[in-house]
Amino acid sequence: MGQTVLMSDLVAGLYDQLVDVELRRRLDTLEGHRLLASIASVDAAELPDRVGEVVGRWVRDALAAIPADERALTAIRLSETVLATISDAVPDAVEVGRQIVEPVSRLDAIERLAPTDKPIPIRRPITPLRDTVLMTNARDQPGVGREIAAEIGSANRIDLVLAFIRWTGIRELLEPLRQHVEAGNALRIITTTYTGSTELRALEALKALGAQVKVSYDITTTRLHAKAWMFHRATGFSTVYIGSSNLTFSAQVTGLEWNVRASERLNPELVAAFDRTFATYWADAHFEDFDAERFARAAIPPDDDTILTPFDIEPYPFQRQILERLQVERRRGHPNNLVAAATGTGKTIIAALDYRHLRSELDRSRLLFVAHRDTILRQSQATFRHVLRDGAFGELWVGGERPTRWEHVFASI
Repeated sequence: MGQTVLMSDLVAGLYDQLVDVELRRRLDTLEGHRLLASIASVDAAELPDRVGEVVGRWVRDALAAIPADERALTAIRLSETVLATISDAVPDAVEVGRQIVEPVSRLDAIERLAPTDKPIPIRRPITPLRDTVLMTNARDQPGVGREIAAEIGSANRIDLVLAFIRWTGIRELLEPLRQHVEAGNALRIITTTYTGSTELRALEALKALGAQVKVSYDITTTRLHAKAWMFHRATGFSTVYIGSSNLTFSAQVTGLEWNVRASERLNPELVAAFDRTFATYWADAHFEDFDAERFARAAIPPDDDTILTPFDIEPYPFQRQILERLQVERRRGHPNNLVAAATGTGKTIIAALDYRHLRSELDRSRLLFVAHRDTILRQSQATFRHVLRDGAFGELWVGGERPTRWEHVFASI
């Protein structure tokens, strides 16, 4: 990243670097190779970052060339020279007292003291707060779940937006999150009911410890599929995790997941963009306050294999003929009809499609679906949910389950 392009390596393609004297010289020779350089101006607003990158690379390369035992002293002298040059060119541009002290050292933390006058340690992630890295749960890397847990204790506010949240993903994080909230720090969570993967138990536990939780109850589209955390720190060392990991055990610990952990120090624009986007979502009426009863109605149970299709289910030609004959019979004054069809021809789908049509014509649409086995009832309910595009449709009356609204009931004999 930021590596200087060797002049002998200039080939046709895209570039984005400042033109220095040597690059200008090499560009002048391109004509003989039937190549033409496209030169663009640099916006004044970009100059601080652009020139800072170049000068920073000079300093880095120079110090890397110095023997390790001489590097610290050279770093101090070099920084003093750079600082003096900047001060001469632009007086008062750099605050007084910004010189690096000797010996070279870094502030690692400021910790509170216990009544015994011993410091109360703050847990640190293995990945330095100033680093931006790709995390893949590889064997030679710290796991993303472990690093997230280690970031909680030092955050002043935590914002997370995750499509799916499971109990297995939060149970190891509940205690540090509880301590975070009890210390007066905010914990804001945005999630969804899509595909029923988010578990009610998980959200209830997060709500109980003091988290603010908002949910998208839309089950017909993916709408929100983001997976990201932000750890806000008043110290100026905020970090964000953006990638493929939902809040599940496999995603956090064992899965082949890709996540970028970015730091405010190296990527301030990215962190600021996260902050702005999250604030937009939080204010969006599409994301509503978590309500356990409503969530239970909207979410498909995780042990149900139903995943709602993002498109309408339409009948096959032979099914369409049956549906049309049912409509004809009803128009003739025969409201009670029997459909007989071979196994595997989609009788439940026919029933669901017929009901979908009927409820568009009736003032009140109620349903009783009877079958002799629990598994058939659950599969049939899932089919109706598919066809009607309603993940909360229907109640089961089988085993220990009993309806509460009695509008659309799937019952055993």
